[in-house]
Amino acid sequence: MHRHARVIVGALVNPARHIGKTYRPTGSVLLSPQDITATFAKVLGRPVRYFDAPAAMFTKVARALNFPDFTTAQVLWYFEDYKRNAFALRAPTQAVLEVIGQKPEDFETIVRRYVGKSPLVKRSIGSMLRAMGGMMKIMLKPTLDPGHYAQLHGFPKLMGASLAVESEKWLSTHASNSGLLAEGPATTPLA
Repeated sequence: MHRHARVIVGALVNPARHIGKTYRPTGSVLLSPQDITATFAKVLGRPVRYFDAPAAMFTKVARALNFPDFTTAQVLWYFEDYKRNAFALRAPTQAVLEVIGQKPEDFETIVRRYVGKSPLVKRSIGSMLRAMGGMMKIMLKPTLDPGHYAQLHGFPKLMGASLAVESEKWLSTHASNSGLLAEGPATTPLA
């Protein structure tokens, strides 16, 4: 079960001790994109390359995989916070251990489980043809313009909205000091 789900279930099983608390479940270590790539390469037993894809390409892939446009538009904001290292502030946390009494699974264990269940991992003529078909589908999908999507659906414009690391209030609850934001590659508490 995913660490977030385990924390939610843990809090629901014994709600009294969690009243008024806020949890931010993370893995036990921060992982860079290169760490994530190296783990996939190890588990798959073949080279895997990290590529920082443009947002427009992400929206094409998401549409090809039939993700709802609303979800895709929201995930783009998550990516912006990720690029600014918001999820590395005060991370990793002990929320999983505190709520369920167990350390979170390490990232390699999670990757091994998902790779073991995926029919797409084994290389065959059929999987290669499916991959080529998927690439064609991606190339033919239009990109998503999140601003146009929001306007088309009448989403209100939020006055004074900001990303997490641009919010004094958010920073005051997530950073031990204002100098914590470092330049360099973003990391995320995944494993």
